Amino acid sequence: MIFAIVLFVNSAANFVFGVVLSALLGPAEFGRYATVAPAALTLAAAAFDWLRYSSLRSSGDDEGRARIASSQGRAAPPAFLKRPSREARPAVRTRCGS
Repeated sequence: MIFAIVLFVNSAANFVFGVVLSALLGPAEFGRYATVAPAALTLAAAAFDWLRYSSLRSSGDDEGRARIASSQGRAAPPAFLKRPSREARPAVRTRCGS
């Protein structure tokens, strides 16, 4: 719930910021801003999304991962982020000298 409130407040603040900038800047300056801002967001997502995904992958048990993922607006983490359970992992047996 807190995540949804923070997301809403952030979205509203970004909207207000965009309206204020469009009133303050001229067409050329706002056009430059409107071009650079999505590029910066894309670069930030490419640079830092790996951190979010790796933290989801290594965050405790399945229930903990599901709780974290659902707080980010997802029902569960993608299958490639789930570690296999101990039962699903093959048992590795080694013998010395064989």
